Amino acid sequence: MQRVLVLVPAAAFLLLVLVTVFRIALGVASQESYQIYAGAVRNWWSGNNPYPPGIQGFDYLPATIVLFTPFALCGRAVGGVLWCLFSAGLYASGLYRMSRLLAPGHPWQVLGIAFIVVWFGAKANLPDGQAQVVMTGLLLHAAADLKLARWNRAAAELAIAVAFKPVALSVFGLAFVLYPSLRKPLLVALSVALLLPFLYPQPGMVLAVYHAALDKLMIAGQPPRGAWPWLADISTLLDALQIRLAVGGQLLLRALAAVTMLAIAIRARNVNQSSLSFMALALGLLYLTLFNPRCESVSYVALTPAIGVSAGLAITRESYAKLGWLLLAAGVALGVPWGKGFDPWLKPAIALFYFVLIAGAVLLRYRPAWLGDADKIETHG
Repeated sequence: MQRVLVLVPAAAFLLLVLVTVFRIALGVASQESYQIYAGAVRNWWSGNNPYPPGIQGFDYLPATIVLFTPFALCGRAVGGVLWCLFSAGLYASGLYRMSRLLAPGHPWQVLGIAFIVVWFGAKANLPDGQAQVVMTGLLLHAAADLKLARWNRAAAELAIAVAFKPVALSVFGLAFVLYPSLRKPLLVALSVALLLPFLYPQPGMVLAVYHAALDKLMIAGQPPRGAWPWLADISTLLDALQIRLAVGGQLLLRALAAVTMLAIAIRARNVNQSSLSFMALALGLLYLTLFNPRCESVSYVALTPAIGVSAGLAITRESYAKLGWLLLAAGVALGVPWGKGFDPWLKPAIALFYFVLIAGAVLLRYRPAWLGDADKIETHG
């Protein structure tokens, strides 16, 4: 039974990647996000503005264009395949590293359960080529390296994650506050990432593109109500509860949530240092899904790895098995596309449930196995 629990989910994930690669090579997969990134690369290197007007289109940092250039140069078929393999490889290997570090006695069981949780979210994102898969993989690796006190590697991974997708700043910021030894290499790594666009031979154009990027982020980051039909965040959950906040109220809520997440993370440092990087990762991912004003229903592929690891850690400990199966079901539900009638309230509600679990454990100074080090920790009052 244990072998089945490990091998079948891993094989299913590998099969998903292979089928997706095959579909990309045949031109069947949509690759909408890949084409947006590739279009930005073409515009950039031909001297044109890569940022179209309005809320649609490319809305990442100029560094993303530089990092994506090798994939775009290979063309849609080859580049799309390489991008898919790169994304899935980072995601799966990061998931394995966190499973191994948090459950050194039985990492494969935890990983098998985590693969079940992330499968549906990966299925929705890999054919499209969404950068959030790469971003999440980098953040998983960064959390692993933070646990191992590998400051330079963690800094590089966090900076590249931000370069690929600016919403990774939520995890970046928590790591900056929680790990003093990380701060200098983190600032250096982010500076290098932000300076990458100056590889372009015309500095004046680079500055102009950065200005266009900031304008685009300001517009794209505040879509008018109803303009982004795939939205699934705290605002859509509140709308479902008939609680409608104005723009100012939403900004205040996000600010309060940021302060709350930071306070919980700081308290977690005093409660369970050995699992701090995992809790910081989970809290940062919760913020970038629940409180990102452009969070789509498919964006929860960023949160499912944390829930998947928690589910695996809980299921492999008898005293937490029931909670583990509940987390597994919740994580799977995050990845399944339920449609516009359910996604806007169901997915943020699940994320909020996971946040309450973590916050409760930290505030009560409770160290449950599902937050890490399952081979060493049962509970501490």
